[in-house]
Amino acid sequence: MVATALSERKAGTLQGVILLLPVTMAVMGLIVLVPVLPQMMQQFHEVPGAQYLIPLVLTLPALCLAVLAPVAGAIVDAIGRRRTLIGALVIYAVAGVLPIFLSSLTAIIISRIVVGAMESAVVTASTTLIGDYFHGESRERWLANQTALASISSIFLALIGGALGNLGWRAPFAVYGVSLLYAVGLTLWTWEPRK
Repeated sequence: MVATALSERKAGTLQGVILLLPVTMAVMGLIVLVPVLPQMMQQFHEVPGAQYLIPLVLTLPALCLAVLAPVAGAIVDAIGRRRTLIGALVIYAVAGVLPIFLSSLTAIIISRIVVGAMESAVVTASTTLIGDYFHGESRERWLANQTALASISSIFLALIGGALGNLGWRAPFAVYGVSLLYAVGLTLWTWEPRK
């Protein structure tokens, strides 16, 4: 009876907003580090191929998101949308913040690959949950809002990255920790939809 009640819950504005916010993770993976690329170039200038590797730090997450989206879709269906989304946000936070403590460019690049893989899971799971929770015009509105938020957030994330960049090239990586707040919100106010 409890399971039936949970599966028949009706999503509202709170769930819509909570499911919109994770899309900013995909934008964050690219935008927040743009202001500190010159500082990173200076930091790792002695590393062979740094002029090619540093831009990879920026672009790898977006590449992983594009390549791994089909795999993420299979994982979301196999494990569950909500569970995948919450788990991916937690791993995203850890991998995203990790470069603050890393001194190896190779290790930073590996952490960025993990960030990209988690971005693919986050975007796929959050979009799928919006599709599960909402129907008709409501679904279309929330999906449109998701696209709009991704665009708008890029402006603010660039400003945040620039402000934090004044503290050093490692500081903007701290922003990735915000995904833990999203994971808490999802844990408290969402549920796994009925298959």
